[in-house]
Amino acid sequence: MKETIYFSGLPRSGSTLLCNLLAQHPDISSTPSSPLCSIIKNMKRTWSDDTFLLAQLDHDFDFVYEKLKKSIKSFMETWSDNGTKITIDKNRGWLQSVEF
Repeated sequence: MKETIYFSGLPRSGSTLLCNLLAQHPDISSTPSSPLCSIIKNMKRTWSDDTFLLAQLDHDFDFVYEKLKKSIKSFMETWSDNGTKITIDKNRGWLQSVEF
């Protein structure tokens, strides 16, 4: 089973060093500062401004919302697939995006 850990750290706190040390294990890969968090935020922002999507949400909220959740989850899993069992995706923005 593949697992992704979304990791956040303050500047100069040693988070990059920790990720690099963990990535020495053959089952773990680590990103430098990953753009995934900002990509997801931009997707959400774009969807919030789309009139066709908003109309679909008004019509059948639960069904459309589930599709959006599955789409984001699928994108995040695909982006984080580095061929190892565990991927550490490092970005300071993850603390602001806990809902993802």
